[in-house]
Amino acid sequence: QMNARVPTPHIDPIMTIAQVRAAVSYSNSQIYRLIEKGFFPDRVRLGPGRVSWRTSDIVEWLESRSKPA
Repeated sequence: QMNARVPTPHIDPIMTIAQVRAAVSYSNSQIYRLIEKGFFPDRVRLGPGRVSWRTSDIVEWLESRSKPA
């Protein structure tokens, strides 16, 4: 009998608005304004009244902000 490991899929953790706010140091209204203008990663709708963000999207956005112009 072989003990083969089954590869697990990569799971991209989600972030709440409070976690996103803490990560980017913006208020809720600033975040939503940036989303509307297309300058911030859009939220993922998880259900009625429940939205979150993919951690990878926020990390990528933060990394893009730290690059020299």
